[in-house]
Amino acid sequence: GCAAHAAAHPQAATAQGLQVVVAAGEALYVPPFWWHHVEALDDNASVLMPFDLSAAEQRSCDRPWCAADWGRAMSAADAVLS
Repeated sequence: GCAAHAAAHPQAATAQGLQVVVAAGEALYVPPFWWHHVEALDDNASVLMPFDLSAAEQRSCDRPWCAADWGRAMSAADAVLS
């Protein structure tokens, strides 16, 4: 429960958050295992990509955006939503 988490992580009680607005063309690096919350202020496309992958993980990572039909697949999905 909450008491067990508080005992295991005593510094969490005094943790302070940061608020950042990322503009078009910018990127924000969030270190591994950092808690974070993302909220869109406008229409956008966000990609979460762990940049600290090992070489073996990088070779096995699925990259759907590299597929020949990626843009067409996105257009079809947009059509379904509208």
